[in-house]
Amino acid sequence: MSNRVSGSQSGYAGWTLAAKRFLMVAVAVFGSVTVAMSTVVQAAAPTFDVGFNSTYETSYTYSDTSDWDEFNDITARISGGTSPQISLSGSSSVSGSIVPPNTDVLTFDKYKDGTYGRMFYGYENSTPYFTYVVDSNAINALTNGVTASEVFTFNNSFDATSATFTINVSGAADAPYVNKALRDITDNLARTEPASGGSSPRVPTGVSGGNSAFGFSYSTTPAGERIEKAFDGLASTKYLNFGGAGADVLIDAGQLFIVSGVTLVTGNDEQSRDPKTLEVYGSSSSFSGATSSAVSTWTSGATQLGGTITLSPPTARLTTYPKAEVANPNRLAFRYFRLVFPTLRSSGSMMQVSEIRIEGNKKTSEASFTPGAGAVSIMGDTSVVGENPKTAVVTITSGIAGDVLT
Repeated sequence: MSNRVSGSQSGYAGWTLAAKRFLMVAVAVFGSVTVAMSTVVQAAAPTFDVGFNSTYETSYTYSDTSDWDEFNDITARISGGTSPQISLSGSSSVSGSIVPPNTDVLTFDKYKDGTYGRMFYGYENSTPYFTYVVDSNAINALTNGVTASEVFTFNNSFDATSATFTINVSGAADAPYVNKALRDITDNLARTEPASGGSSPRVPTGVSGGNSAFGFSYSTTPAGERIEKAFDGLASTKYLNFGGAGADVLIDAGQLFIVSGVTLVTGNDEQSRDPKTLEVYGSSSSFSGATSSAVSTWTSGATQLGGTITLSPPTARLTTYPKAEVANPNRLAFRYFRLVFPTLRSSGSMMQVSEIRIEGNKKTSEASFTPGAGAVSIMGDTSVVGENPKTAVVTITSGIAGDVLT
């Protein structure tokens, strides 16, 4: 499931995707119904030409199924003119050029919102392009048999012609399914800075009480700008590492999490210190030490998630990066994590970030019930989602000890 569309996400010049509605339900403890639904990733959308004659593509269709569908964005090259001859009718300007998700090289400075996504417009080497960033939530929310479309118009000032591109969508009846809500896995973890030695490499000491669930293994940090500052929820503080490129973060999350994304916030000064790439490692083994050799051994035995991830650091200070999607198709869960920043915006500089947020969900769900109440509520990170959640019934097959459902 794409994390970009499974929860609220800000970005793209202030655009916020609508969050999926998580519904809490109560179901009878007697009787039995199975709740099951798979995620279907639709085939990759093509890159094609859009132009000012009938030989070019004029539309694209997204078709919902009974499963939860993850739809792909589409990118098109606009033929028949060069920038700035071609314009997107009714578009707004973004604050500086941006790169939409899943796009490696194109930059865009115009956009127009639709009901089912946002159309970005820009150019590369004077060739006009658009990328339509689809909102999978909006399409999955369509009921069975509902069809709709939205039309985007591109104008050619050279000869006063125009061309349209239509997004068609069709809905289906989605079955209810059990969903696990995403969260920042570092919420509520202990972050007490050591009274001494906190500026040197160290491993996490614990997840509660007077401990710190965070550590690092590379170079040193100044007092007042230690690793815990990246997880205190305050953009006014920061984690600074004198080693620059290669700086890292060690985390004991306290329990198993399936990580799917990382978001950073820029520091208060010096753009050169901004991380430009990211590597994420996970393991079920704790850190044996913070020395270079100990962490190298831990990393070699850990699982790298998503390879080396390219980041897009904003130039503005105290500003949130676009979220870095962490590929984890097998939904592997780990307790211990290492984040590495191999490269920075400029070489030879210190590394700094104001905040680090790690998105994921728990490996296990939680539930409880009250004897005699006749119902059990799905709680914690788990909910039953769908157009018809009342048709879903949860079957309790194990984990009951006395009055406690574990």
